[in-house]
Parts: sequence; C-alpha cells; structure tokens
Amino acid sequence: MEPIDRIDRYLSNELTSDEATAFEQELARNPDLRHLFDSLLISQRAVQVGAIRADVRQVHAQFMTQLRAERAEQDANAVEAKVIPLNSSVGRSGALGWVVRIAASVLLAVLGFGGYQLATVSEEGIYGEKFVGYQLPTTRGTDDLPSRLESRYRAGDFAGVVQQARTLPTQRPPDYFLTGVAHLELRQYESALAAFGQLQQANRQRVTPYFSSETEYYQALAYLGAKQYEPAYALFSRIYEDANHPYHAFVSRTDLWKLKLIAWKK
Repeated sequence: MEPIDRIDRYLSNELTSDEATAFEQELARNPDLRHLFDSLLISQRAVQVGAIRADVRQVHAQFMTQLRAERAEQDANAVEAKVIPLNSSVGRSGALGWVVRIAASVLLAVLGFGGYQLATVSEEGIYGEKFVGYQLPTTRGTDDLPSRLESRYRAGDFAGVVQQARTLPTQRPPDYFLTGVAHLELRQYESALAAFGQLQQANRQRVTPYFSSETEYYQALAYLGAKQYEPAYALFSRIYEDANHPYHAFVSRTDLWKLKLIAWKK
C-alpha cells in the first residue's frame, strides 16, 4: 500500500488496530513519513476550510448574477426613456440586501468553522495524534544484558514495568525513562511526570544527560494528559522551534494553535 493511501486510511480510521499500531510505530522511526503525514493532515484541514469558502463564493456568484440582471433592466429602461440616469437608485435596495447576505454568510462561516474547531479540539484528541510508543533500541543501555524491566517493556507489559520499578533498590536513568513512558501507556500522567522528574534530577549529576530529548517530548505529552497546558505548550513550542530536535517533525504550528485553543476553552 502506498504511503499516501495508508495515511488517508489512518486519518479516516479505516485501519485495523494492528495496522494503526504498526503505522504509528513507523511514523516514529521515519521522519519523511511523518513530514508527509503532517502535510496531508494540514491539507485535510484546508479542505474543511475550502468547503466553507465555497459556500460564500456561491452566495457571491448569486449576488453578481442578480446585480447584472438589474443593471441590464436599468439600461433597457434608460434606452426606452431616451435618458441615461446618472444617479439611479434602481437596484440599490437589492444590492444592499445581497451585501448583507454575503456579510452574514461570511460571519456564519467563520463562526461555524471556529465553533466546530472549538467544540471538537481536545487534549485527548491531540494526545492521541501525538503519542507514539517509544521503541527501545537494542544498543541503548549500560549493561550487556537487558534488565528485567527492559524485557517487560519490550514485551509491552507496561503494568509489569511499573511494578518492577517499585521493587528496584536503585534505578538507573533508563529505568526512570521507561517507567515514565509505561505510565503514559497506562494513561497515568501524574506518575509519568514524577518518573520523568526523577530522570531529570539524575541527569543533573551526569556530564551527558540520558534520554534528554526523548524526555522533553514525552514529558510534554504527560503535561498535556494531566491538563497542565502551560508547561505542555512551553515544551512543545521549544521542540517546534528547534529544527535539530529529534522530535521536531512531530510538532507542528497547528498543534501549538490547538493547545492555545484548548487552554482558552478551559
């Protein structure tokens, strides 16, 4: 299946659960696919706006048709009377009525689209669009053998990851990070924030921070899920402004606008 077809089916919720999961994982690995996905998503929004504009253009076309008919009638009357009126009021009331109709159509279109966006945008919707499960690289880690916590994470046993983390006498930076992502998978946002905070505290004692970029992105998601919109916006904005950030392609200006809209709703 072509990438565009897969994206279209994903946006239309036509993929199976397994297909959608596989597609989201590929989005996380493939920046080119992510760029194409964002472009098509913006195009989809543009089509919605275009439909509204088409309604306004239709009203405008009807207005111009009637105006031309009135002008033709006015010219015919002037020729018949052998007089060309300089300041005729014929058609003014009709034109004014159409101006009002066009203005009303534009206003209703703007209010309708704005109301639609305001009513439909939500933190759950953005979270669902932005969350991509983290894939643990096989080469990452300080030990030759994966820990039991890492093994459970690879197996998708996120509840087991959280439980295993509680039994560890000491936790390494990877343990904090994977525990935080596991909490996100379980929609336990406050616990995820706590784990990421512990990782950041541990990183302050390291020359090279561990999982620094990844933590910023998933911490932003945790703030979003916890309905803490200001810190979520700050992190997403920082990622968007940094073209070299590994997760830069995952955040668009539209996402930032939606976050502002959600914060305004609340």
